[in-house]
Amino acid sequence: MPSPPSQLFLARVWKEPRNWGGNAVRVQIRHVLSGETRYFRRWRDVVAFVMERMEEESPGPQPPGDDSTG
Repeated sequence: MPSPPSQLFLARVWKEPRNWGGNAVRVQIRHVLSGETRYFRRWRDVVAFVMERMEEESPGPQPPGDDSTG
């Protein structure tokens, strides 16, 4: 049985000091297949970005020798 379609993401998470004290969490997400990189301050925005990419069709691997560029 084949695996379900998947996407690959790279996440970088760090703390950034706030001017009034404490720390804020920052997140960088890179969609590895497209190279698109986004920065976030809220987890719900991270989840929305990932879910949007999961709903997109990925082109999948091309068979060897099937170069359609001409």
